[in-house]
Amino acid sequence: MTDRFNWTWTEKQHKRWAAIRAKGRWQFIVYRGIIGWGCTMFLVLSVGPVVFGFPHRAVGTPFYWAWNAALWLVAGIVWAVATWAWSEKYYARVEGWSGDVDQRPSNDS
Repeated sequence: MTDRFNWTWTEKQHKRWAAIRAKGRWQFIVYRGIIGWGCTMFLVLSVGPVVFGFPHRAVGTPFYWAWNAALWLVAGIVWAVATWAWSEKYYARVEGWSGDVDQRPSNDS
């Protein structure tokens, strides 16, 4: 199995991903995508301009907050789904299955 690892997917990353994927796709999307990535981006790129005026000054209107909350919610979901797919591709390569849905172990717990 060691010869299947390279600089883009190490054995350490493989073991870490195995633990993450055991918790399920939806938990990954919610906690890593929406809360971890989406909320962080919302705070930095939406709250930052209103509070600190950096990189530009923004006025916190109700539309501004609603638009940015929706934007970063969707962006967090997209990031998580893309990251899940990319990680599953590398995980599948090391595990030896082709990545076909029929061959994949269930991970939607």
